[in-house]
Amino acid sequence: MKGSIPPLKLALLALSSLLVAGPVSAQTFGPEQKLSTSSSGARCVISADLDGDGAQDLVATEWDSGRIVWFRQTGPSTYAGAKVIDLGMTGALWLDAADLDGDGDVDLMATAWTKGHVVWYENFGGGIGFDAHILDGTASGASGVRPVDLDMDGDLDIVACSESTDRVSKYVNNGLGALGAGIVLNGSIDGAHSLGTGDVDMDGDADLVVGAWSSSTVYALPSNGAGGVGTPVTISGITGPACTQLFDMDGDGDLDILGCGRNSDEVFWIPNPGSGKFSSKLTVGIIDEPYWVEAGDIDDDGDLDVFVSASNADRVSMFEGLGAGSFSFEKSILTSADGARYVHVADLDADGDPDLATAQYFSNTISIVPNILQFEKPTLFEPGGLHCLETGTVVLTGEHLLGSSVTIDGVPVVVHTESDSSLAFDLGPDVPGGYHEVVLSSPLGTTEWPEGLVRYPALGAPEVVELGAAVEVVIENGEAGGYVLAFSGDLFASPAPFESYGWFHGLELNGVWTLAFGALAPGETSRIVNLTAPSTIGLVGVPLHLQAWTSQTSSGHAGFTPSVTVLIE
Repeated sequence: MKGSIPPLKLALLALSSLLVAGPVSAQTFGPEQKLSTSSSGARCVISADLDGDGAQDLVATEWDSGRIVWFRQTGPSTYAGAKVIDLGMTGALWLDAADLDGDGDVDLMATAWTKGHVVWYENFGGGIGFDAHILDGTASGASGVRPVDLDMDGDLDIVACSESTDRVSKYVNNGLGALGAGIVLNGSIDGAHSLGTGDVDMDGDADLVVGAWSSSTVYALPSNGAGGVGTPVTISGITGPACTQLFDMDGDGDLDILGCGRNSDEVFWIPNPGSGKFSSKLTVGIIDEPYWVEAGDIDDDGDLDVFVSASNADRVSMFEGLGAGSFSFEKSILTSADGARYVHVADLDADGDPDLATAQYFSNTISIVPNILQFEKPTLFEPGGLHCLETGTVVLTGEHLLGSSVTIDGVPVVVHTESDSSLAFDLGPDVPGGYHEVVLSSPLGTTEWPEGLVRYPALGAPEVVELGAAVEVVIENGEAGGYVLAFSGDLFASPAPFESYGWFHGLELNGVWTLAFGALAPGETSRIVNLTAPSTIGLVGVPLHLQAWTSQTSSGHAGFTPSVTVLIE
């Protein structure tokens, strides 16, 4: 039941609410998909390919019903109804998944807080079912559970917390497909509740971090490499640590602690200097009664974003990573997640980006929230143009364009209308002929178009052609109109030989080698014209000049394009 909020806490939450940036853009996450609204006391949800078909299924715990249930993914983002794995886990709390018996399929491990059980579920494979093995029936307040090779023998053991008995215990894998009874690693962690595993001191073996609920302390338990742990490293001042995990939050190559204080309404991270001794706690954000936090690079920008389920706030939210361990204000993803207890980050639909799964206690809901961000650099189709004599809007079309910056010949332009498939910006009048370089940049990459925008009218041709060969010439007129096109010889200096001397004057001097003319119909903005290069042997190595005179019907413009030089070989 949701309780009253103390005045000081209320003031902090009021301040934090002013900083909430509102729901994340619809371009980031799609609509919530509810897989179940009858998971009584939904508490935890994780993903794993339980039937070996290559798709990520979901597994959830239900505190009130004592069930562990499996939602099999039957197609892209499509799930079957709940299949019961166990219905006798009163106070079912946390789950994890790994191949414990080395048979190639994914097994499960779970804790039941009320019943005091630590159980591993042997997967028969192929979606047939599971066999439950009770490892511990005396772990009162059983909570955090993780797979880890604590004794460095090549197979995975299980480590679990027991909050009421203050124990952190291991269950050793014998390498033959079975795990033994609990062995206490540390029996004096007051209120041992949450658990994370990883090599925090960078000595090659897996260490533990434990959130101690009753003592408001986080402990790092360094592994001795032989299946035991050494003297705890104590990190105080964290009120009600509900979750402790290990991620490289600042991108410096070592594992930091990410967690949340349920009683202090704080999401925090604790930097690791590389020794596993840890620095002072840093606040990511304030949110009402956070139960679980995870990290993942949701936008593929190279740094970790933080996701939190907040039970009293009924929210699932994100703190976007800004690099080097700094984060944005809270951005709400779900704002009516009644009693949000858990958020899980994983690529659920196999599209290459991480999605979210949630467990919502009071609404008995298990749901997924797909990530719909594109994870590819911007791509242009046909860059649009602008008449060189007019001011107007240029529209670029392509894919993955949303959020891209645009530069024209190295100068940034202001994009005033954007979507994932188009960008629009204004350009002023320009001189005829040639092309602008267009560069699109996003956090996912850069696309360059050296001839992305045409300055109409313009002419394109190969730089080198063979003697007497066909030459493909592109006339870019931008609109309907007429054209006259010709080669001139070396009698005329570039640029603009015909513009300087006139067409017929050039003919009289025997300087024009080939000639073409025609008209562009309405709707026809460009044309490919085939000319024949001069065949006189004496012209090999001689630069010839190519130029067109064009007219534009709607604008009334008429004149020469800049010339293009073609070398005969």
